[in-house]
Amino acid sequence: MTYRVTDIASRIATSIAASFTKDFIVLVFSGGLSAFVTGYLSDKFRLDIWAQLGTLLIIIGFIFIVFRKLWKTFNKNIPDIPKIISSYSINHRSIVHDVSRESKVIHRRSWNLKSTSRNLRRFTDSFRWTGDGVANIVCKNASYSVKIEEPHQDEYVFYQIDFNKFIKKNQSISFEVEWNLQGQGKPFISTNILDRTDKLEMTVVFGRDSGIREVICEVFPHPQWVEPEETTTLSVGDEGVVKWIVDNPKLMWHYQMRWPHVDKSYPSVVTP
Repeated sequence: MTYRVTDIASRIATSIAASFTKDFIVLVFSGGLSAFVTGYLSDKFRLDIWAQLGTLLIIIGFIFIVFRKLWKTFNKNIPDIPKIISSYSINHRSIVHDVSRESKVIHRRSWNLKSTSRNLRRFTDSFRWTGDGVANIVCKNASYSVKIEEPHQDEYVFYQIDFNKFIKKNQSISFEVEWNLQGQGKPFISTNILDRTDKLEMTVVFGRDSGIREVICEVFPHPQWVEPEETTTLSVGDEGVVKWIVDNPKLMWHYQMRWPHVDKSYPSVVTP
């Protein structure tokens, strides 16, 4: 099921109205309090009109900043988005999850990056296998090496691709890693957009006889959100393959593909 245009327009209008109302209330409150304080200081210290005006503007600005800071601190619906500093941008990112085999699952990730600095030598990514078996990784580019870090408490595995050289600024580079996975897991794959990305491509290979006909694609403003902001249903092709292409995915948003359980449980992969 997809959102209708009227639904999207309604969401946008509601968001704008709520934001305007909140800021208007803050300005009214700040203005009233500031006028009171300015009047008190003016009577006590006999300030001229320019000193009164300057004092009023300073107090309004201070109260406005403090109120908005408190609003973001205590409003849990606003996701915590850290400042992002990156030495590259992603032209194309591809995720292929192949569950067509009985004995194992093949999970491939490939990137085409553009260096935005002169010190790009390594690329870091993370991975979490929801199955109960072994997960082994290999870099498909012979001239690059891969190193796995110790697993974190949240079970994410961080790994580095070493290009073994510095990539020149504005130069593009392509590489791919492949995971051989054992065991069973939950029927979905997901990823966060942590860097500016021009195109995201997510593919699931079920095979002809999987019994799966549809895949639900969901977009969340934050990985912790329960209800998606956007939902799309894609049909699985005759070859048992479904592909979801997203142009300019939103930075720090969460993208997920999930499918129903059938006779056997298909494994899944999550990226933070």
